Amino acid sequence: LTNSYSQRPPAQMIRSSRCRWSWALPCTASGRSAPQALPVSRWSGATPLDRPSLGPWCRRQALRTLIVQGPRLEGPSVNAPGETLLPVVPVEPSEIFLRHPAHLMALGFGAGLSPIAPGTAGTLWAWASFVVLDWLMPSSMWFWILAVGLVVGIWACEKTGRALGQSDHGAMVWDEVMAFWLVLVCLPHPADPDYFGASQGLSVWLLQAVAFGLFRFFDIFKPPPIKWVDQHCKGGWGVMADDLGAAAFTLLAVALLLRLWPWLA
Repeated sequence: LTNSYSQRPPAQMIRSSRCRWSWALPCTASGRSAPQALPVSRWSGATPLDRPSLGPWCRRQALRTLIVQGPRLEGPSVNAPGETLLPVVPVEPSEIFLRHPAHLMALGFGAGLSPIAPGTAGTLWAWASFVVLDWLMPSSMWFWILAVGLVVGIWACEKTGRALGQSDHGAMVWDEVMAFWLVLVCLPHPADPDYFGASQGLSVWLLQAVAFGLFRFFDIFKPPPIKWVDQHCKGGWGVMADDLGAAAFTLLAVALLLRLWPWLA
């Protein structure tokens, strides 16, 4: 349908236990549901009923579910700019945390559920898990962990963003985990033959703590071009891209610090 009914009260999408999308239409004075403009999905550019992921049963059920009530729920819009704004039922990350392995991964295995600074909590989880994994396995395995984690993480963040109704929800911290793992892998390691010279005599814990602070600074304030990437890149890749940029800025800052350390000391 077109937006010819955009001036009418908006239709409202609600979630069903078996069907991904249902409909709640406001009623007219006669008691019948008025025709409404179907909401347009940000993810596919079509109405949710046209999405290929919906099976025939869900399509029929969504069309039959007409709850004759006025709009009551409020929530963020999932429509692109210029389209009819339609509220969706808000979904809390804790509600979907254990529903799918992708949600478990994207939410940082629970770190993203922190009520205070979930990005910092996810980065701390990445630091702690890196210490444990680096002790359990050889350093050569990190290349495969980062490669697989990046590819699977893009899919997990894309799927979780759809479930939450927000492409880059603050509770999705797998991007912080992967980016900070990359930073820690690239820092001088005690097992390196020239560790003392590369680290300028600084302890590995001090280097990792400095990298942690720099990474959080670049991830929060997003200097250009990280801010441009965050605003223009959406979906799973967009979630990961800005944090990878923050990781690159962190490594550059640490390299500059180590280069200047003899004069600063």
